[in-house]
Amino acid sequence: MQDISRINYPELDQPQVLNAHSPAEKKKLLSIPGADHNDILAVGLDKYMGAITDLVSSINPN
Repeated sequence: MQDISRINYPELDQPQVLNAHSPAEKKKLLSIPGADHNDILAVGLDKYMGAITDLVSSINPN
């Protein structure tokens, strides 16, 4: 059986392009080197949670 967890999806290989085409006014592209969709938390938990904290703080600064 093929391990589909590491399949390369070319349309998602360029997050900068997707970010540039997003109509959102406030956005942040978070890069976690060495991580992919399946292991992002294992590789970059602190950085990921920091970005979530920043997002929530920007919505509700109290």
